[in-house]
Amino acid sequence: PKELSKLTLLTNLNLKENHLSGPIPPELGSLSSLTILDLSVNNLSGTIPASLGNLSKLEFLVLRNNSLSGTIPKSLFNLPSLTHLFASNNSLSGTIPSEIGKCISLEQIAIDTNLLSGTIPMEIGYLTNLTDLILFNNTLVGSIPSSLGNTSLRVLALNGNGLSGPIPREIGQLTHLKYFYLFSNNLTGPIPLEIGNCVALEEIDLFSNHLSGPIPSTLGQLKSLKWLHLRENSLSGEIPSSLGNCSSLMMLNLASNSLIGGIPTTFGLLAQLTILMLYQNQLSGSIPSELMNCKRLERVNMYNNELNGVIPGLGWSGSLVLLDLTNNSLVGPIPKELGNSRGIFRLRLGYNNLNGSIPPELGNISSLGLLDFSYNNLSGEIPTQLSQCGVLMQLFLDHNQLSGPIPSSFQYLTLLTRLD
Repeated sequence: PKELSKLTLLTNLNLKENHLSGPIPPELGSLSSLTILDLSVNNLSGTIPASLGNLSKLEFLVLRNNSLSGTIPKSLFNLPSLTHLFASNNSLSGTIPSEIGKCISLEQIAIDTNLLSGTIPMEIGYLTNLTDLILFNNTLVGSIPSSLGNTSLRVLALNGNGLSGPIPREIGQLTHLKYFYLFSNNLTGPIPLEIGNCVALEEIDLFSNHLSGPIPSTLGQLKSLKWLHLRENSLSGEIPSSLGNCSSLMMLNLASNSLIGGIPTTFGLLAQLTILMLYQNQLSGSIPSELMNCKRLERVNMYNNELNGVIPGLGWSGSLVLLDLTNNSLVGPIPKELGNSRGIFRLRLGYNNLNGSIPPELGNISSLGLLDFSYNNLSGEIPTQLSQCGVLMQLFLDHNQLSGPIPSSFQYLTLLTRLD
């Protein structure tokens, strides 16, 4: 209610997570002692009152998760003490005012999941205390301001916009940056070498852009990096062996690029690696046996490459859930040791040049839901032990040289929906 405006000594107004509706009363701008205003997680609508720019002592303005609309008032950025501005998950529109650069106390800005348009103002670079800039899921366009290199960013989340142009080299000045999210934009040009200077980085997600050039070898300097997602770009050249120095790496996704050359043997040094996605590239050479040192691997996908040689036998991770090597030029037998990875749900080795028989040990994979060995040169009979895979739903063995009958025990595969 607007009558709250009479409480001129009020310093903290916290009305979050109620069922408040209607507009924010402009009269709240009279609460001259207010330092915290939290109206988050309500059903408030209408615009943000420009009168809130009169709250000269305000430090926290939290308006997230409402139905607010209209533009962000320029008056908010006259607040000398404002450190936190949270207005995520609304329907705010218009541009980010360039006046934001006047609000030099700002430390955290989160205005994601709105309808903001226009460019990111270069004046944000004046906010030298800024640690979090979260603007994802808007309709922002233009380039990423190089002036961001003047801030103290730990979190930069600009994903899900229409940003274009290159990633500025000045990103390398952000030595405290931990989370770097630019995915689902229209960025072009190379990944700057200077990114290797961001030694605090833990997560890099540049998925679904138009980035080109090589993967920088300087990424190998990031000892804290846990997540590297570069899928669906136009990256070329070889995978740098220096990535093996990223000893904290858990997820590596380089899929759907134009990478060539071999898979670095140094990947065997990545003891924490659980996800390795290299599919839809032009990688060649053999699958390095050193990968068997990655005992935490859960998902390995290398389909649609030009890999050759044999599939390594001993040492596949017991944690393996997915192994997809479809559409390569692999030869030799299917390793019987895969039967030791009893958690595999999807095992796809089709469209290769594998020969020999189907190992009966695969019947030990009790969680197997999909098995695809189609389009190879496999021979011999179908092992009856496969009927022990009680959750098997899809089995593809077509276009081989198999002989003998379909095992009668397959009648017990009651979940089977596809048999080719």
